[in-house]
Amino acid sequence: MHFGNLNLIVGEIKAVQDHPNADKLYILLVNIGKLVREIQLVAGIKQSYNKNELLNKKIIIVRNLEPVIIRGVESNGMLLAVSDSGKIILLTAKKSKVGDKVFIDDMKPEVLEKISFGDFKKIHLLTQEDHIVFEGKILKTEKEEIFTDKKVSDGLKVE
Repeated sequence: MHFGNLNLIVGEIKAVQDHPNADKLYILLVNIGKLVREIQLVAGIKQSYNKNELLNKKIIIVRNLEPVIIRGVESNGMLLAVSDSGKIILLTAKKSKVGDKVFIDDMKPEVLEKISFGDFKKIHLLTQEDHIVFEGKILKTEKEEIFTDKKVSDGLKVE
């Protein structure tokens, strides 16, 4: 498993609702571009972000993660975030367009097959000066480098 197996894209949160079976989860409707307009994600970010903070926020999504059922609700991907001192901090791409590819120089996606969460965890994306790096190279889109939404410690693992 390596970085080239990830299909990372920019998505924009269009709706947020409480998960009916979990206190710490939101159900997010995320616009990801032209072909598949919107996907549903289940995310454990309720204790770190309120609904208004999330609306229209551009985030980074693992698009080729196998769908999973989380507490009875299907999730069709995963947003990327880090945990710093118990707070969840999202990765953002404020200047990029919905659907833009997220990559690292010399390492654009090769295979877009579905991957498991376990496979994703084998790829070590880390924080460095509020950027996200893989093997020392910065995660970015064609328009900008990817940052954390708030200031975080260096060396945190993206999950």
